[in-house]
Amino acid sequence: MPSHTAYPGTVAQTSNFVDAWVNPTRVTTSDDSLATCVLSGGESEVLKVTNFGFSLPPIAVVSGISVEIDRHKVAGTTVTDAALVLTKSNTDTTGSDKASIAPWPTSAAIAYYGGSSDLWGTTWTPSEINASTFGLWFHVFGTATNETAAVDFIRVTVFYRLIKPLNGGHFKGGGHLW
Repeated sequence: MPSHTAYPGTVAQTSNFVDAWVNPTRVTTSDDSLATCVLSGGESEVLKVTNFGFSLPPIAVVSGISVEIDRHKVAGTTVTDAALVLTKSNTDTTGSDKASIAPWPTSAAIAYYGGSSDLWGTTWTPSEINASTFGLWFHVFGTATNETAAVDFIRVTVFYRLIKPLNGGHFKGGGHLW
């Protein structure tokens, strides 16, 4: 099954909560350079990562989306995901929230969300995936003050099938899937 993996090209954060991320653009590559957030017993700002530069062909049928986040807790007792959702438009979220209530580890580890056959509770077209507005909204929760969350990278993989044309390149009856 073909797939395409990419890092975000754009990172922004909301101003809905109290605890801001420091150096949030560091999540755009795997280089052990961390984006961090010191939590004050609540939720972090929402990281909005978009502009992955996907280029799925128009004959692709999206079959699943996987998200990997290399993260850990630097200080404090408990840091967990607060929300982890995809966006088609970067103005609203769509589909299922994949946040985990499992505490973050104390050393760097990659957390996996979704998978090769997980569409996150919605459907996806190649144009939606290829759009610069496709992305992920993510924020964390700390149970006490002075807990520090750290993220090295956020990476998305899109899995797809290709529709094979029939009769010399013409689609008949919707074609068939490879």
